[in-house]
Amino acid sequence: MSIQTRSNLNPDTLMMNTSSQTHVTRYDTVYKLLHWFVATLILLMLLAKFGFASALSVEDKTNMLIGHSSIGSILTLFIILRLVKRFIVRTERPVHAIPSWQKRVSSFVHLALYACLIMIPITGYLSASLHELPVMPFTLFNLSQVSTSGYLEADFLLMRGLHKSAINLLLVLLVFHIGGALFHKFVRKDGVMASMTPGK
Repeated sequence: MSIQTRSNLNPDTLMMNTSSQTHVTRYDTVYKLLHWFVATLILLMLLAKFGFASALSVEDKTNMLIGHSSIGSILTLFIILRLVKRFIVRTERPVHAIPSWQKRVSSFVHLALYACLIMIPITGYLSASLHELPVMPFTLFNLSQVSTSGYLEADFLLMRGLHKSAINLLLVLLVFHIGGALFHKFVRKDGVMASMTPGK
């Protein structure tokens, strides 16, 4: 009797049951570490804006730039690792039961965040290279390469403008990103935010 019952099971049903058992509900540990490391470093970089505003002497500004490039170098490394894990390794990510329009908005915000995180360090480095500004991670070496044609103010101002615009866009996107996470946490009370927080 039990043998007959098993033979009548739909193979598709068996496949669905197996799939549901192995379905990922949370991001893996490396994903979480990269996410929160990047978030922490972005916060430090944003707070550094107040330091730049209060720096009066040339020495203070130089020290701020060295600190800025040090944190920025580490941040860039983590961003590269995150991009590799997301788009090359393609580590499995949880799929949440949310409306399709929310999935589209979430995908757009995430892709825009990635674009900003790529554009900001590139434009920052190019801005420094178009001026006599140091890019010295932990004062070990200077990555900035000043153009042999000399300082071109128009090019520098253009690149710095792009750098600032990317930062401002990042701030706007972070408002949507954090707001969406809090919405899922306190309004929908689903597992979207929990999938990226520490723990199992």
